[in-house]
Amino acid sequence: MNGTIIQEPPPFLSKDQIAILKKTMLAGFPPEEQDLFLARCERARLDPFSGQIHATKRKQKVWKDGKPEYIEKLVTVVGIYGMIARAVRTGNYEGTEITWCGPGGKWQPEWLEEENPTAAKAVVFIRNRKPEVAIARWFSFAQEVKNQDTKQYELTQHWYKMPDFMLSKCARAAALRAAFPDELADFYIREELHAAPELEIVGGEEEKIADNQAREKTVVIPKAKPVEMHGERPTPAEASEPAFPEDMSRRGSLGEKIARDYPSQDKPQPDLQAGPVTEDDLNMDPVAPAGGPQPPAEEPAWKTHVLQIDHRRFLGKVLGELNEADRHTLETIWLPKVEAGWEKANAAQKADYPMVQACVAYYKVAKPWQ
Repeated sequence: MNGTIIQEPPPFLSKDQIAILKKTMLAGFPPEEQDLFLARCERARLDPFSGQIHATKRKQKVWKDGKPEYIEKLVTVVGIYGMIARAVRTGNYEGTEITWCGPGGKWQPEWLEEENPTAAKAVVFIRNRKPEVAIARWFSFAQEVKNQDTKQYELTQHWYKMPDFMLSKCARAAALRAAFPDELADFYIREELHAAPELEIVGGEEEKIADNQAREKTVVIPKAKPVEMHGERPTPAEASEPAFPEDMSRRGSLGEKIARDYPSQDKPQPDLQAGPVTEDDLNMDPVAPAGGPQPPAEEPAWKTHVLQIDHRRFLGKVLGELNEADRHTLETIWLPKVEAGWEKANAAQKADYPMVQACVAYYKVAKPWQ
């Protein structure tokens, strides 16, 4: 020891500021959670008064006696400029480069299109190190809420008005954490936590499920036979749980069965035009009048079917307009779930089920006539 006295830095928040925070932002939280938030402000030296760091109330999933429970907790989130401030203080931050891309995958330095970007990429440059890169996909982070009037999921205000900026914030935050793990490893911005399944906004998913269960009896589907529910209904907390792999059907999806039992793509296809047509030929095309044009083929029912699956990706969407990724989700997750719990399926699910089956079968079976 050479007698050097190491001085502690002065407190970041004064006693008056702490008192104000406890009366305003932290009011309603238990004292221990208030102290934890204040300690994080002090350690990170981020200013809650300027929006660099926030205290939010969310429901966090915890396991008790082997069952999940949701409890309200204070969850700390930071602003994107709070993360940048922490990075700048290291002296090694040399800026961030943001680019966006659309469905074609071409990256560009600005987003001037009318449609929403498909992804945003952030490259954070660090002194004496290779840059860190992070990509945020639109589907992973775009925030939607259910409109109680139209019963449709809609983008939240900020994601609707400035989609490019909101998506770039998610990419930038992920790249900054990778670039400065000591300073930012446990800091997340608000937009990222909306996509985290372990943290739900208070009054979020469970309230939506409870509301859906209350309205389920009023759903009227033309020509659909009401289904009597047997057994005890799951609670909203139980219903909001994601499916575990062991809960999924072991039998495989309908598309996999068709591909396995009818591997037509691996065999040469018969020439449907060769030879005279007999009554035994399976020619299901409409017969055109002699000398006249052939009437247009009727669209199958599933192509125009409007889905009633109560999920932001599918509710109110036309089945025939879904992309390949959405069809794959329905085939591998939704169909097996409905099959496994068919006795408890509601009328809406039973109306969607055959239409989704027909859609999956159409894209799985080889079409030699095309």
